[in-house]
Amino acid sequence: MIFMIYFIATIKSIETSTQVCNGPLGMISGEIRDWQITASSTLWDTDCHEKHARLYQSGDRAWCARHKSDSEWLQIDLGIAAKISGVLTQGRANKEEYVMSFMVSYSTDAFRWQYLVDRYGNQKVGYFNVKINNSFEMIERLNNIRKLLDYNRIEYNIHLMELNIISSIEVYDC
Repeated sequence: MIFMIYFIATIKSIETSTQVCNGPLGMISGEIRDWQITASSTLWDTDCHEKHARLYQSGDRAWCARHKSDSEWLQIDLGIAAKISGVLTQGRANKEEYVMSFMVSYSTDAFRWQYLVDRYGNQKVGYFNVKINNSFEMIERLNNIRKLLDYNRIEYNIHLMELNIISSIEVYDC
């Protein structure tokens, strides 16, 4: 079984090197399973569980952190190493609740984490900057990652929020 997992990871690496970059890794499609998504805290509301941290959820569904704090995070275990090239995020579709900025950290073992940095060594911060149909459905793409990340876990760290920490996310590979 371990050999099979290694083999699949190797095949995936070969396939991604010949594919077009910026494909979604599976948050929207469900390819990333609910158990692969964990959070620092979750609001008691059933529409707010971390499993709802997927883009384009119906109604009020999204991940909602229990506390309004910049120490909140959402972690996604990708299952295999992937070359991360971007992050797409969204607030709660029916309300004016969203994360205004965020940082991304990454790891291969879930113990040692590194923040994504810019070419000057500063922590890279993603910001919301697009309003869709005046609905406060905010979408941000973390573009131009200079060094593609080849890791199997990422952590979405909250920096600033509007009202409450509400978010949905998709991760893109190359």
